[in-house]
Amino acid sequence: MNAERPLTAAHLRYLLVMRRLAEGAGEGATGEGPGVRSVSMARALGLRKSTVHAMLVSLQAMGLVRKSNYGSAFFTPQGRALADRYHRYFQAVRGMLEARFPRCPALDDAACALLAALPPESLERFCAGPPIPKGEL
Repeated sequence: MNAERPLTAAHLRYLLVMRRLAEGAGEGATGEGPGVRSVSMARALGLRKSTVHAMLVSLQAMGLVRKSNYGSAFFTPQGRALADRYHRYFQAVRGMLEARFPRCPALDDAACALLAALPPESLERFCAGPPIPKGEL
């Protein structure tokens, strides 16, 4: 990934949704399978297909995804590793937020914003620590 272009909350949101859809479509960790169609991502994100296409072009320029001629997107090995790592971070951060703010509709966006703001080293330390029991923040 281009070190001059840090991941934004929007990048993370797309990568995490793409990861979830790729798993549902049977895409393996090495990128084989049907890939993820832009229209499926647009539906999952509640966005227009043209908006998703623009982000996929950005993620492709960062070396995280590749696109087929038929409108499907696939993770590159680097993109898959990054999506898997941030999925782990997302689960930990979202769990912490959910314990403090149950049933808040903006938790996914808040978790992505927090992930984009914190350095990976801090996220690794956070994820390596003991789980925070519900209600003990």
